[in-house]
Amino acid sequence: MDLKADNEYIIIDQDNKIKIGENTDIYDFAENYNGIIPKNQIIEFYQKKFHEKSERELDGLESTEIDDDDVDRPPYNPENVGYALKLFSVLTLFNYISGYEGDEEPTINLRPDFQRNFVWTNRAKSLLIESMLLNIPIPSIYLNQNSSESYLPADGLQRLNAIYEFMSGNLKLSGLEYLSNLNGFKYKKIRDNDKELPIHIKRKIRDYQITCFVINSSTPDEVKLDIFKRLNTTGIRLSPQELRNSVTSNRIRDFYKKIEENEYFKELVSSAVNTNRFVHHEFILRFAGAYLWQVKNEISYNGNMNTFLDKLLIYMKSLNNYELNEIENVYYKVLFKAYWLFGKDAFRKPYKKRKGPINTLLYTQILINLLNVDIGTTANKEAGIFKSDLDNILNTDSKLLLSISSATNNNKNIQFVDLQIKKLLNEIMGDYSS
Repeated sequence: MDLKADNEYIIIDQDNKIKIGENTDIYDFAENYNGIIPKNQIIEFYQKKFHEKSERELDGLESTEIDDDDVDRPPYNPENVGYALKLFSVLTLFNYISGYEGDEEPTINLRPDFQRNFVWTNRAKSLLIESMLLNIPIPSIYLNQNSSESYLPADGLQRLNAIYEFMSGNLKLSGLEYLSNLNGFKYKKIRDNDKELPIHIKRKIRDYQITCFVINSSTPDEVKLDIFKRLNTTGIRLSPQELRNSVTSNRIRDFYKKIEENEYFKELVSSAVNTNRFVHHEFILRFAGAYLWQVKNEISYNGNMNTFLDKLLIYMKSLNNYELNEIENVYYKVLFKAYWLFGKDAFRKPYKKRKGPINTLLYTQILINLLNVDIGTTANKEAGIFKSDLDNILNTDSKLLLSISSATNNNKNIQFVDLQIKKLLNEIMGDYSS
C-alpha cells in the first residue's frame, strides 16, 4: 500500500534531524532511515502530522506550516512551575462547581466562554460514576488557578461535567457493566417518578477522593501553556488556540468579542472557519502578530508560528487599552479594504470546483499591505472587483503559489510573499504608496 507525503516535514529524534520531502513514499523512507530513527516512529510521526493537517483544514485554515513543534523552544526554570497536589472529595468538587448550589460564585468554572462545550454520552458519564462506586482510581484533574483564586479546568473538563450533572440529579445511570442493578437511578429526584439512589450509595459517591493538581496563578503563562500542551495528548484534543485561550485575560477576551461583531470580520473570517474551535481568534492573533512584527517592529519572529502566537498572546496581555484599540481599528480598516477589493474569498487560493480553506500567508500579507492603500471609490462598486486579477497572478506565478502553499512559516517565504503582494497591489491598483 502506498503512503505518499502530502507535504514536506521535518522529523527530529534526539540528535537526528531528517527531512521528508513532498510525495515521498513513507514506507520506503521509513525502511531507508530505519537505522537512524525506528521505522514505526517515522510512520507514526507522519500519520500524526497528516491527521493534524486534515483537522486544521476541516476547521477552515489551510495547513501550510511545517513542523512548528519541532523548532527548539527556549528552556524555562523548573522552579517556575508552581502547583499544589490536592485531594478533593466529589462533594467538594460539586460545591466548587455549583457555588454551593447557587449560594456563591462558583470556584470552578465549567462554562468559560472560550472553551468548546464537549459532551460525553450518558453511558460514558455513568461508567465514570461506576468506577467511583467500585473504588477504582480515575485520572487526575488539572486545574488552572487564576488571579481571583478560582479555577479553570486544564484537563478533566468532562469528568467534572459528569460529576456536576450526576450530583445535580440530571444524570440517570445507564449502561453500567458491574452494578447494572443501579441502572435507571439518579443521585437525587428531580421528578416524582425518578428513582433515587440509596443513602449508603450516595455517601460513597460524596466521599470519593479525586487527585487534583492545581497550577498556581504565579506560574508564568508560557509555562502553563507548555503544561497544557503536554496534557493535550489523549481524548478530544484541543486546538492550539483553545490552549491559548486557557491563559487569555479578560481584556483580550473582550478584544476578541468586539472584533467578532465586525461585519467584515464575519464575512471574511468567521463565516469561513470553525468558530466552535476558536479558529477565528487565531486569525485575529495572526493579524495582530503580523502588524506588531512587520509594521511596528515591537516583536520578533523566529520561524516557529505556534511559539510566535503563544508569545504574542502573552505580550498583548501587557498592552494598554489604547494600544489594543489601535490594533482593533487598524484591523477593521484593512478588513474593509480586503472585502471590497477581493470579496468574500479574499484569502483563498484560486479554485475550480470546491473552495479551499483560508490561506494564512495570503491573509496576513494582503492585510498588512493594504494598510497604506487608498481604495478610493472601490467600496461603491461590487465587492471583489479585483479578485480575478489576484487569481490570475497566483495561477501564473508558480513561485508565488508555491510560497503560499508550503513552509509558509519560513521567514524567507513570508518576506517573498510580502514583496510579491506589494507588487501585485501596485499592478492592480495603480499608484501604491509603500
